Amino acid sequence: MHSYFEVAGRLARDPFPLQGKDVTFVTVAVENNPRRHEADFVNIVVVGQAARFTRDYLKKGRMVLICGEVRTREVEDENGRKVTENSLVGTKVRPMDSPRQFNRHQNGTSADADDDTTKDDDREDSLSNGSWEDDFPF
Repeated sequence: MHSYFEVAGRLARDPFPLQGKDVTFVTVAVENNPRRHEADFVNIVVVGQAARFTRDYLKKGRMVLICGEVRTREVEDENGRKVTENSLVGTKVRPMDSPRQFNRHQNGTSADADDDTTKDDDREDSLSNGSWEDDFPF
């Protein structure tokens, strides 16, 4: 049985791929106190196809959902004592914003700033062709 995790937040820095391997290191900023604008920074090792996707398509500031498993192992520290080390290994990565929303976030403009000109007919067309996922603000 594996311990499963899900982390949602913004990439705190650009993904760092390991040369020649399907492994990418990411740090996700997860808001823990919205009133004080405080965040926890979670380090995750992304592997496999998810690592390639992360390396090729995501960058600092993108909103992501990363799922995977918690791996625990015992290692010896520099004094020879056994210590338990936990690692988050991401196997699935999903962007939670569209590139368009990300660009608006980077430029400091509102996600709704230019949506007022969109007609209801256009919205119905976008729902029927499957692009409705781009309309979510998170």
